[in-house]
Amino acid sequence: MAATFCATHLCLPCIQRPLLRKRLAPVCLSSREASLPSKPKQAVSLTNEFWLLRHGRSKANELGIIVSLPEGKLQAEEAGKKLAAAIKKKDKSQIYIYCSPFSRTVETAVIAARHLGISEHDANFQIADELRERFFGSFELQSHENYVPVWTQDQASSDYQPPGDGESVAQVAARIWKLCDRIEQEHSGCTVILVSHGDTLSIAWAALTDQSLLDNRKHGLVTGEVRLLDAKTHAFREVNDLS
Repeated sequence: MAATFCATHLCLPCIQRPLLRKRLAPVCLSSREASLPSKPKQAVSLTNEFWLLRHGRSKANELGIIVSLPEGKLQAEEAGKKLAAAIKKKDKSQIYIYCSPFSRTVETAVIAARHLGISEHDANFQIADELRERFFGSFELQSHENYVPVWTQDQASSDYQPPGDGESVAQVAARIWKLCDRIEQEHSGCTVILVSHGDTLSIAWAALTDQSLLDNRKHGLVTGEVRLLDAKTHAFREVNDLS
């Protein structure tokens, strides 16, 4: 999957945002996913080192609307440099990058991967649908001010679904669990980088650190931010705190 770049923004033909397709109705969940509580019963015992990377700033962020459009190149470059500096002793064959299928996350992942000596054509660069943006139902393509009432409802119930068959926090957490379970089965002792979106990553943080899903917004990542999951404390640490 090759990316092409224009003069001012990063563009990715043919794999633009999948969120307009009706992909969430109905969703089949396993018994574990369907019964996922607001707070996981216990922290995940991870054998791999997990990093979270939020995509670079996009035109959607600037315009204040809920939509997928190209993002800023500089943030992606900076994130790649931080990752390369933090995991420079790791052989690239032991580094795996998983990213959302949305163009802004793929482009961020492609740029960051280059700093690690990894190409988007390599086997250890993978698109993972489980990392897609949370679906906000009828709020899609509307002002980002609509996030606020959804997040308010999220604090009361992780099962709240935005109108129009939107995704609940619990449903997002379920697919993150599913992906991490698969990664843990396939790899051990490796570095895993998950490149995704604001809500998806804040929910992933809560699920993987044994925190209440109701509180996931307390530790959201800003665009271009990188965090490491501390295996001992089950908390995510910012790159600036790794010294």
